Amino acid sequence: HVPNIVTGIYTIGQRVIVSDVQESLFWVRYRRNENQLIIFADDTYPRWVTTACLLDYDTMASADKFGNISIVRLPPNTSDEVDEDPTGNKALWDRGLLNGASQKVKHPSSIYSPSH
Repeated sequence: HVPNIVTGIYTIGQRVIVSDVQESLFWVRYRRNENQLIIFADDTYPRWVTTACLLDYDTMASADKFGNISIVRLPPNTSDEVDEDPTGNKALWDRGLLNGASQKVKHPSSIYSPSH
């Protein structure tokens, strides 16, 4: 369900964070028993991500092709909700804003490059 081209895959625990060439970052939960990848959180801002860096379990830094740097973080209760859903069906069938994932990331910081 990643809309365009995957530019990076980052893992921590049972989570996989996928960066897309045009649609920013997606948080994915891997369910070993079901052999499923479930997108449970995404970014509402389209970013042309060229590289990203995992900062901690809930936070990612990303850079886009325009020279901007963004920090995105999952809301505090998101980790518990995902970890407590034993089947993964809630995240799989609960579609959120703009038909995306049910959880949306927060934007604590962004640095924009000046225009050329």
